[in-house]
Amino acid sequence: MQLIPNKIRYENHTSIDEEFIGFENSAKKFLEKRGHVLENIEAGAVCQLVVHHLREPVQIWDVRRRIQRKILKGNVDNGAFKGMLTAVSDPRKDRAPAGL
Repeated sequence: MQLIPNKIRYENHTSIDEEFIGFENSAKKFLEKRGHVLENIEAGAVCQLVVHHLREPVQIWDVRRRIQRKILKGNVDNGAFKGMLTAVSDPRKDRAPAGL
């Protein structure tokens, strides 16, 4: 299978804390030998990620049943969990998450 156009876009960037993020020359040479066209771009995508570590089941009120009294469902049935949120951000974006 061959993708058309056969072009790889890459970026060389130094982050706010002086960490260099780039494409190694050996990798560039390897890809060029295989016929790839390489294009250095100023800025590409920026990624952010939030991970929810689901550790503890949470009891919630069952609103599905239309009855006079509220029933506190067991932990297994409701599928709700609580845990720690961990947010990370791409070093190209000052390493600060946009928000939670």
